[in-house]
Amino acid sequence: MLINKELTVDEIKKLMVNACNDYYNEFAINRWNKKQWNTLIKAFVEETIEEGRYLKVPIDKIDGYVNSSLKNMAYSYDLKNVRIKPKLEIYNWLVNES
Repeated sequence: MLINKELTVDEIKKLMVNACNDYYNEFAINRWNKKQWNTLIKAFVEETIEEGRYLKVPIDKIDGYVNSSLKNMAYSYDLKNVRIKPKLEIYNWLVNES
């Protein structure tokens, strides 16, 4: 069942916010305080609704959708704040190592 067929927008928002908050300890700790987390989650949920991305998410997959999205946000935050190195190593072919 797609979530857009049976639920109101307010119900969808509530489901998504609750799913996000289930991942607070996994993604927010050492990145965002509670106020920042709430702001981030509110923006994420509103953007998801406004852009209609939620229309293609089956209700039983909402947890996975939220998890993947939060994982991407956390990775981007870590990259931006130099907490991790990019996954791709760039080879500088201009340097002669012989």
